[in-house]
Amino acid sequence: MAASTIIYILSVVASLDATYLLAYCLYDVPSSYEKREPKRIILPRIAYIVFLIVAFIPLLNTFAVTVFIFAALFFKACGDWQIKSWLFEKPEVKTDDNPEKK
Repeated sequence: MAASTIIYILSVVASLDATYLLAYCLYDVPSSYEKREPKRIILPRIAYIVFLIVAFIPLLNTFAVTVFIFAALFFKACGDWQIKSWLFEKPEVKTDDNPEKK
């Protein structure tokens, strides 16, 4: 019983985080030939209500998070829209450019 409760709580937290990213961090990607700022995509309020309801339904919330991650990666690769979050950024290799340490 304890393991299933922990899995349920973790899946709800992941689904609520995905809902937050969709609500506040979803941007369209401007074309390379246009010099314009990325514009935040705003979905209808009913979509956010549905995402919140799905976040608390067992198994459906895990499926929704899986679809969200794959869709975010797919559409970022296609160049349609992106989620601006540390989760979907490539990690950078930090180099020490200090000449005194050499």
